[in-house]
Amino acid sequence: MPDVSREDGRRAALFRAAKKSFAAVALVKVSPEPIFAAKHTSTMIYTFVLLDKPDAAALRQRVRPEHKTYLAAAADRIAFAGPLVADDGTTMIGSLLAIDFDSREAAHAWLAKEPFFCAGLYASTTVHAFTNLWPQKAGFPPAH
Repeated sequence: MPDVSREDGRRAALFRAAKKSFAAVALVKVSPEPIFAAKHTSTMIYTFVLLDKPDAAALRQRVRPEHKTYLAAAADRIAFAGPLVADDGTTMIGSLLAIDFDSREAAHAWLAKEPFFCAGLYASTTVHAFTNLWPQKAGFPPAH
């Protein structure tokens, strides 16, 4: 005949351990204190898909220093930014930016002052709200 008291003791110990684990998880989930303090409170990431006009490489190179200075002013809000390139990996054909803004209007106002935009580089511009649902682990080499 099995030792019932010993089996009941194991069950009780497992129950106590599970109860402690559940309590710890419950405390973490309902804690009013933020786990991570963010430097900038994100409201919405807006992506900019900006395609150059044909044969605009010279204009892009000429205005690029101003463009980089303008981006630097928003550096603490940039999720990612860089040129779109042709399949050769070097010919720049546009820009892809993801930047945090308080509103769509603020994103469009920022774009209206962006040096490439002001110089007439882009054949098309689209702005979309973006929510990242996947943790980034690959695909972005170190910034240059």
